[in-house]
Amino acid sequence: MPEPSSVIVNLHALYQAPDFRAAMERESSAIDGFWDGAGRYGNMQAEVVLSIENLDRASVHALGGYSSDRDTLIRMMFDQEPTEELITWFETQQKNAGIELGAFWLDGEPLQRVLKRMEPHIARLKPIKAAQDEAKRAATSGVDENS
Repeated sequence: MPEPSSVIVNLHALYQAPDFRAAMERESSAIDGFWDGAGRYGNMQAEVVLSIENLDRASVHALGGYSSDRDTLIRMMFDQEPTEELITWFETQQKNAGIELGAFWLDGEPLQRVLKRMEPHIARLKPIKAAQDEAKRAATSGVDENS
């Protein structure tokens, strides 16, 4: 169970608030990607956004994501606009593999492979993040001293 101080936003609780739901409905046309996110899924996943300083691999049980659409994937694979032939090929391969496009969860061995591939990037980015955090602390303490 996460520490209460680490919770940035509890989306399940937020979706229970009538004012939030009314504002979301009222502003939906002005929110980029609304129908690919909140407008499509609402509170189905009951997510909680946490601030976590350190996260070891053993604590990661799944990664969620959303695949690109068929035409985007074809462009990525073949570096050209989709043709009827490519679309037919893609859809046949997709059906044979039993893969659905859209939201998905990655767990088990595929999750472990992704986490392993992330390790060098994490090692490279940690010092950058530490320097950013230090600069932010220094800037904040400098503002407080001058106030």
